[in-house]
Amino acid sequence: MSYQRLWAALLGSLLLLSVGALAQSDNANVNGVITDPSSSAVPNAKVILRNQGTGLTREAMTNMSGVYSIPTIPPGLYTFTVEAAGFKKFESKDNKVDPSVPANMSAALQVGAVTETVEVVATATQLQTESGALGTVIEGKQISDIQLNGRNPIFLALLKPGVRGGSLAGFSFDLTTGGLNINGSRTQDNLVT
Repeated sequence: MSYQRLWAALLGSLLLLSVGALAQSDNANVNGVITDPSSSAVPNAKVILRNQGTGLTREAMTNMSGVYSIPTIPPGLYTFTVEAAGFKKFESKDNKVDPSVPANMSAALQVGAVTETVEVVATATQLQTESGALGTVIEGKQISDIQLNGRNPIFLALLKPGVRGGSLAGFSFDLTTGGLNINGSRTQDNLVT
């Protein structure tokens, strides 16, 4: 009877670990710093992100250093709003969140009543300094215009950082080969299903 419990516990543990491996997504983390006109931190400011397409709204409060973080944001265009007592409401539209790329949305609040709004129409792209992660979005036009030898979709992996390809001189219609080294792995470590 104890062996059955041991096997059940082992099977349950493996099941939980496999669910975690499938939990990868294209969501991004959004964070930033909220400051006043003298570049001092604004604690307890309410930060609101609203997806302009779906209406999804996420909120956060800044800490004592004026920093906030909102995890697992789906990609899209967002309206970024900040409200704090003694400051004008800050609003910025059309802030793009790319898939799996951390986004930085910061604001410098102006002194005034919360009923007044400072609306930012155009913003420069924020430099992401929180991590060393690199990311880019490959548009559909880039994929349709790329010259794939033999139209083998496996060669699209060469667009990702850390992927090196072997000889692409011959036409290859085989989906199981490609001679790809991914982040230093051996070519025989790859499995295409």
